Amino acid sequence: MRTFRMIVFTLLLGLLSFSLIACNGDNGVEGAEPEFRTTDTHLQWRLVGDDEWIDLMELDDLKGPAGADGQDGTDGTDGTDGVDGIDGADGKDGVDGQDGTDGQDGVDGIDGLSAYEIYLKYFPEYPYDEEQWTIDLVSGKLAEALEHSIYEFEHNADDLTFEDKVGQVATITLKPVEIHHLGYDNVRFNIDITGPGDVEMYAEDSEGKMHDVASIGYWGPEDGFYMARDYEATTDFELIFEKPGEHTIEIALVQLTTDITILEETITIEVEAIASEYEFVHDVDETDFFVNIAEEVDITLQPLVERTFGYDSVRFNVAYTGPGTLTLMAEDSEQNWYDVAEIGHWGPSGGFELPKDYSATTTFEATFDEEGEYTITFELYDLNAEEAILVEEIVVEVREAHSVYAFDYDIDDIMFMEDNMEEFSVRLWSETVYHLGYDSVRFNVSYSGPGTLTLMAEDSKQNWHDVASIGYWGPPGGFELPADYDEVTLFETTFSEKGQYTITFELYDLIEDEAILTEEITIDVYEQLLSTYHTGFESHEGFTARTNYMSTIEEEGMAPYTWTFYYGTPSTNNTISGNQSAQMRWYTSAPENLGTITSEFTVDDLRMITFNAKRAGAEGIALSVAYSMDGDTWHETIYELTTSAQSFRFEADLADAAYIRFGIAIPGDNPSGRADLILDDIVIYSLANENSLEKYLAWALMPPMETAVDLILPTEYNIFDWALDVAWASDNTDVIENDGTVHQPAAGEDDETVMLTATVTNGGINFTYDFYVTVLAEPLVWAYEETFAGIENFSYDDSGTIEGDSGIEWTYVDMSKGSDGSGDFVQIRPTAPMSSITATLEGGLDRIDIDAMAFGGGRSFDIIINEGEADEVTLTVSDLGTTMASESFRDLGIEGEYTITITNLSHALKIYAIYLLGND
Repeated sequence: MRTFRMIVFTLLLGLLSFSLIACNGDNGVEGAEPEFRTTDTHLQWRLVGDDEWIDLMELDDLKGPAGADGQDGTDGTDGTDGVDGIDGADGKDGVDGQDGTDGQDGVDGIDGLSAYEIYLKYFPEYPYDEEQWTIDLVSGKLAEALEHSIYEFEHNADDLTFEDKVGQVATITLKPVEIHHLGYDNVRFNIDITGPGDVEMYAEDSEGKMHDVASIGYWGPEDGFYMARDYEATTDFELIFEKPGEHTIEIALVQLTTDITILEETITIEVEAIASEYEFVHDVDETDFFVNIAEEVDITLQPLVERTFGYDSVRFNVAYTGPGTLTLMAEDSEQNWYDVAEIGHWGPSGGFELPKDYSATTTFEATFDEEGEYTITFELYDLNAEEAILVEEIVVEVREAHSVYAFDYDIDDIMFMEDNMEEFSVRLWSETVYHLGYDSVRFNVSYSGPGTLTLMAEDSKQNWHDVASIGYWGPPGGFELPADYDEVTLFETTFSEKGQYTITFELYDLIEDEAILTEEITIDVYEQLLSTYHTGFESHEGFTARTNYMSTIEEEGMAPYTWTFYYGTPSTNNTISGNQSAQMRWYTSAPENLGTITSEFTVDDLRMITFNAKRAGAEGIALSVAYSMDGDTWHETIYELTTSAQSFRFEADLADAAYIRFGIAIPGDNPSGRADLILDDIVIYSLANENSLEKYLAWALMPPMETAVDLILPTEYNIFDWALDVAWASDNTDVIENDGTVHQPAAGEDDETVMLTATVTNGGINFTYDFYVTVLAEPLVWAYEETFAGIENFSYDDSGTIEGDSGIEWTYVDMSKGSDGSGDFVQIRPTAPMSSITATLEGGLDRIDIDAMAFGGGRSFDIIINEGEADEVTLTVSDLGTTMASESFRDLGIEGEYTITITNLSHALKIYAIYLLGND
């Protein structure tokens, strides 16, 4: 026993020595005080500032071994030696060793405390000196003297009034009633709420996050927290009760490690039932009002706070003030119109019932006959109580004004080239029509640029004028511009040199001598160019959409114009136009891997590339467009991106053949999160020559990839100085004749693909192209085309009948209705009993097509068909995808009346449409 106690005492002296040494000299700053505490089971210590407590000794070891040794005579003798343990006080003399330290900062050592002094900091009630404390520590009497503090709950719930569906904040305080030696480890508030309805009880943690305590059943860290002996804290809880009535909140302070309930409190709350609160919502503030012009405004009455009940008899009272007369027309459910401003109310004279969840919008046509400010008052009036429930005042400013005009033009769709005449139109129109126009206006026209602009326009007498030369368009004295004006002027334009030009159109008021509207148009003029390649990354161009964005894909596209993807793929996700776009990616996990798409073909005489692009995901990425003569050395241009698609133009002046590369660029620091580059609608332009003409015609003459109608196959093609003859030949004239006449396969037959050969000639020019066109079979005439947009919503666990949009009556079991980006659907799920949808139909059945998708897991479903008394037919769809697709079954041969049942086998199934083709 003596040895055991000396070990304890030696440990304490070691801790004390550590504290004093840590405070010595210049190194005192790095020192830290030890601190002690006892739990129910251990004496623990740590350095101040550390997170972890270290077990020093089990309390049972301090007491238990002493009792056992007392029974052994030999051990009793050792107990006498315990007196020597008291001599441990001599160890204090060792503290004087500080005098030998020459550290200049030794003053910091004042902060060092002995183990005894540290103990008194936490247990000031201890009445004895340090010598007695040492004896009590070794003998175990310290542990016997320690007691837990006693705590209590306080709350203000009794002082609050609670109403259904209205949040009210109650405060609950935990504080000590009697402070003793010990607090508790691993404590938590367990909370249980009972009552007639659901309860939400929100509290905010130290990180500002809100938690629904009623839902999770406790408050505090999941593993509990340390509650000091003098712990006191107040928490605000927001309480929301779903239903009125008496609710009981039971709060228990529990020590998780021992499952001991330290403290319990029961709070009883009576929740009152009151009427819903409502609000008016309108769009008047977003509407401009002008004299004698009717404007539609929507006034919505809706719940502000939905509660237990509404009102039995209400009406809208309507009044207004202002300088003139207001006509406020509304249409009732029987298509009768009323001037609400004149009769002073809206709704039945005797009122109408207002449910607790009432929400309805009324469209009013408001017309004011004079300028000025008007105030319209809408009052929701309770006829039974003869008092207003809700009053809304709407202030309206009515004025007269000139119409607002705008220029529109179609220049962005035109490629201007030097010495070529191009037509473009300029439209002047009343973007917003008001009361007033202008008496005398004219178009002033000016331009700037590297060369001469010829801008020809024809007047009403068929005379042509060079508008750029004379500086205006229209009569010299101007013309009258009505309030409601819309006219288009066609201009023929020719630029003498390539470069950038700015044309300024100005709508000018000659009377007021000021501009009403100014529009600047910027035009880039190029050498004569031809578009030798274009793609939208669509499937009919040879691109296959994938979802593996972290791969390398080679030879994607239509040969020989193929591309290599790195960290990218053709994708249907987040497209710009059409069904597919190219998407490249960058990941924080692999920052060196920048997604790219590189041409495996070269472009001769490259002059320009136009394309559309945007970014998605993290900010901080840009677009790199580069060319290379050898595929190794790249010359790039960087373009900034936004999350909206933008049109870009990359310009070059290359005589040699060049490869093209698009990819992600990181202009600054790496962004956070994944970044996506979406690319689409690439058009490559080359200098116009015979070589580029051949490539241009490969795209210009290309017929559609699919058709159901006759094709227009040109026999002549004129471009620049070339007048070309085109001859066409079909390899299957039964489907497509040489002149483009199309003969569709019959309904139900397969589509047919035909090769068309175009031969282009003109003197020394002789080009031949092969194109493939798929002729679609005639469409099926479905006996039933069933969709579900018109049915009412219903939820899981419901069973009953619904009528689809085609009029079919379906019996359903355990289903729901929903809607997503693919449309409205009914959802079947695997349950017991099995979820299903069933209908009985006539006219036989030869083919079924179903538009459907599944959620994860094993994805399959059954279509069960019963034909009269015959055996049933089961059609199974397996591995249904998680995107909407069509599943088809043909040649079924079911005659007369039949019953069709669709039931799921393994996971949730969405059905968007069902198509049934009869055979009678």
